[in-house]
Amino acid sequence: MQEHPFKKKNRIRSIGVFYTLYGLLLLDSGSYFVARGGAFIVVQLFLAAMLLAICGGKISTRTLCVAGLLTGIVVISAVGNAEPLRDTLVTISEIVIALLIANSIINDPSLVSQSWRRLILFLSIFSLIVFIMTLFPNGVLRRFPILDKTSNLPAYFVGFSFAYAPRPFFIARNLGLFWEPGAYQTYLVFALICEMFFYPEKKLINQIILTITLITTLSTTGIVCGLIIWTIYSFVQENKAFGLFLIISCVAIVLSLVINMELLPTYIRFSFFTKLRAVFYGDEGNIITANTRIESFSYGLDLFLQSPIIGIGRGMRELKELMGNGIASCTPVNWLAQYGVFVGCIIYYGFFLATRNLSKSALQRVLLLLIVILSLSTEAFNYSPTILFIVFVGFHNGLFPIVDNKQNENTIPDGLLVPQENC
Repeated sequence: MQEHPFKKKNRIRSIGVFYTLYGLLLLDSGSYFVARGGAFIVVQLFLAAMLLAICGGKISTRTLCVAGLLTGIVVISAVGNAEPLRDTLVTISEIVIALLIANSIINDPSLVSQSWRRLILFLSIFSLIVFIMTLFPNGVLRRFPILDKTSNLPAYFVGFSFAYAPRPFFIARNLGLFWEPGAYQTYLVFALICEMFFYPEKKLINQIILTITLITTLSTTGIVCGLIIWTIYSFVQENKAFGLFLIISCVAIVLSLVINMELLPTYIRFSFFTKLRAVFYGDEGNIITANTRIESFSYGLDLFLQSPIIGIGRGMRELKELMGNGIASCTPVNWLAQYGVFVGCIIYYGFFLATRNLSKSALQRVLLLLIVILSLSTEAFNYSPTILFIVFVGFHNGLFPIVDNKQNENTIPDGLLVPQENC
């Protein structure tokens, strides 16, 4: 039986959107494995433009105004900080890419949202398979090419996922398509929020897959965010008993681990508990990553307060000098420190607009917004287009509507994003 031309066209569009989104994610994360150059930006611009063309080609006036405002402030900050032209052009390009991605969603929210849902689930399942493969270092992984990250940690590239190459004191962690498990957890947290609060049809199997994937990242931030999301969701579903069970169980598990810490293998104690010691006791000799994250927050905030209007520039030379070999990994602070309070406030407000309708409860809305900020606080996303697009959609009309949890439809409701042509 011949396929109807309309269905065939929609299927082709869905495939095109799926692989375009994959390409944008790959280029966003792949730049940490290969030095980011002009070619990366050009290809990302092309893919984002192609995505917009597939989805209708229109650009919302409101989002265009926000992009223009951000670009103007970035240029003023760059001039005031004598920033290299290349850094300024990269930031402006990332703003444009995010603008194009956002308007693709605005033009065809059902197509892009469902393609994004399928992509994240596919990447989650694929990364779980690769994670299992990393538990057997002498197996199939050796047949794949190795890329050196910017942090000089080699990783295998398996097409839809990366995997750390075995090394001394190696702990298997799920990288997914990203440069670190801490970056992967951010996208998984966003996906889990969408599964529980955004998509009209709630699929328990999807929630379980994303949760298991989140746990295999061994990201402390991701696991904490996942626990809070599940707890809020259980209360939204009026299953308070399950929510309380989750909280009590997790507290009991943590307490039992702390009490029996000396019985655990050394590498597990080092991986988890020394982070807590660095935070609460200032034990700088224990673990570098915890200290780096604390310093990126405190130093970044100090430098922002020294230049709150125009910031210190994209390169953040002063912050890097203070941190030595550390990485400025606190994205929410970086938004303020790089280009000043106005850019920071625009981005924060965009996220607020995008998440304000996740729940009818004001407390739950605040908690979910804090989860989003927390999940972004341990990696340097800064002006990553696959994160920044949320700001533009938020300014357009809000990415996440209030959805009746009893609905059972397979598409995003009509009228999710009503065009707003007035700036």
